Amino acid sequence: MTHTSGTTGIPKLIAHSANSMGFRVQWQRNILSLIRDKELAAFHISPVHSRFNIGISSLMSQGFPLFPIAQPDAENIEKIMTTYKPSIVETHPNNFVQWVSLAREKPETFASIRYYHSTFDAINKETMAVFLNCSERKRPVFMQVYGQSECGPMILRFHTKKSLETLDARNMGYGMKELTDVRIVDQAGLEVPNGTSGNIQMLSKGRALTYYKEDARFAENVYGPFWDSGDYGMKNQAGALFLLDRQVDLVDHIDSTLAIEDKLLDSLTFLDEVVIIRGKNGTPQPIISVVSGKEMDFDAWYSAVNDLPQLNEPIVMAYEDIPRTATMKVQRLKMERGLNAE
Repeated sequence: MTHTSGTTGIPKLIAHSANSMGFRVQWQRNILSLIRDKELAAFHISPVHSRFNIGISSLMSQGFPLFPIAQPDAENIEKIMTTYKPSIVETHPNNFVQWVSLAREKPETFASIRYYHSTFDAINKETMAVFLNCSERKRPVFMQVYGQSECGPMILRFHTKKSLETLDARNMGYGMKELTDVRIVDQAGLEVPNGTSGNIQMLSKGRALTYYKEDARFAENVYGPFWDSGDYGMKNQAGALFLLDRQVDLVDHIDSTLAIEDKLLDSLTFLDEVVIIRGKNGTPQPIISVVSGKEMDFDAWYSAVNDLPQLNEPIVMAYEDIPRTATMKVQRLKMERGLNAE
């Protein structure tokens, strides 16, 4: 069994089988088979996450030396990277965001990295670009994976310095042939054409069996061979998946809160977190945190939001005060409840 992140405020224990974990390991082994040199891999993933088992199993089975990282603070990361010089690093997207100030100030910290691997969630373009520009290796790659604990890794896309120049960061990429795919459906569960937004449903050979002692709760999201992810998005005409929002996080009059968060993080480098939730009366409320040692620049903020949908005045919080799950995901609904209870 593995634990889900509980971003909706309701954590779950997921029951697995040899097949559900086996196909996930196969998915990851397919990726690792593209890396010829078995160089040191640094790995910081929460032990409660299903990704932890998949990642370690895959790396071990293909003979990669492994460096597990327990403490993700900047001082420890700098020491590890400069002392042991790994070629691969994998962590949660929010850890990369947390480390980006270190990467900007001391790019030599990540000079040895050729392969960056971000797990299961979207990450903004500027963060990826900063890390790729730190690398002194030939043709460094940032691999972004979108997935979910119930289904495992699903959709992937490889990013390079050049590809980021024209990237729409909402584009997650494609599934892996014969293992994973997605479809977009409307509220009635009917598939919609490419270019139309709707609920993201996942098809995965690695889908888990059930929630421990909560079969009915698991079954609520099962649509034949498909699993309703709880996410909202669309496919473009080429079939690539665009992730727009969590279904429960949709804000009136905003197509994608994640796209706005990306834009602000990409352009305002003094920020290390931007979260848009539903404020009072359902209005879009930005919650932001400022990089340690820097000051909030309100002039730059209002200039950046000038061409965006109208947002409430931002609430500034310390990074460590923003409620998160074990895998560093922001607990948006918990923040909403706290804000609207005031």
